[in-house]
Parts: sequence; structure tokens; C-alpha cells
Amino acid sequence: MGVSALASPADDLPADALLRCARMLGAWAGVRPCCPTSDAVLLLIGRCGRTTAGRLGASLAIDLGHMSRIVRALQEDCLVLRERSALDARTWWLSLAPEGRVVCGQLERAGREQARQALRQFPRDEALLFAAALARLGAA
Repeated sequence: MGVSALASPADDLPADALLRCARMLGAWAGVRPCCPTSDAVLLLIGRCGRTTAGRLGASLAIDLGHMSRIVRALQEDCLVLRERSALDARTWWLSLAPEGRVVCGQLERAGREQARQALRQFPRDEALLFAAALARLGAA
């Protein structure tokens, strides 16, 4: 039995731990032919459901000018929808378009798989410690 046939310690890690690892590694890069930052924005919109460019920029430490260009490109690719706030005409709500949900799912699956590949080099106990540390960081 070859080494590749053995079960990996990463194979049974919780999906949320794998996603945290993928985000940390930027593992979804390369799924779409664009900059990794726009994929991060797309994934965050998917996690938030509905949010504003200001909130996204604050979460990802991206200035509003750059965020505006990223959102515009995601709209042009039919991945993000913009809707003016009924309460404040200066505010635009962002959400995933149907195609954006599909791409977001692809990014998450690719990220989990790349995180699994990265963690396969470690013994099971170390991979689980890493996942636990990421969980603590995510809860902070």
C-alpha cells in the first residue's frame, strides 16, 4: 500500500477548519482568472449574505476606492448584485447573484481541497492542533 493510499489526517477535519485554513493560505487563488482579492470579497459577501462595500472594506482592510473597483468588476461578471438602500440613498447593499453563489461554492470547495493538501504533510495530532488554533482565532 503506497503512502497516497493512506487516509490523511486532514480528510476528517471539520469543514469550517479547512475553510479557515484555506482563507489563511489564500488557497482559493487560481479558481477564477482574477485577482485573489476579488475572490476574497466574493467569499465574504457569500458569508455575510447582504452587506455594504464599506463593511467589506473594513473587514478586509481595503480602501473604498479599491473596493469600488472590485465590486464593479464582480457586477460586470454577473456575480454580485447592488441594491440601493431604502433608508439611505447613499448606501448600496451587495449580495451574491445566482452565478455568484455558484462561483462562491466552487471557491469554497477548491479552498477546502487545497487546505487538505497542505495539511496532509503533518501528522494527525498536529493537523488537529492547527485546526483547534484556527477555531480559537476565528472565535476571537
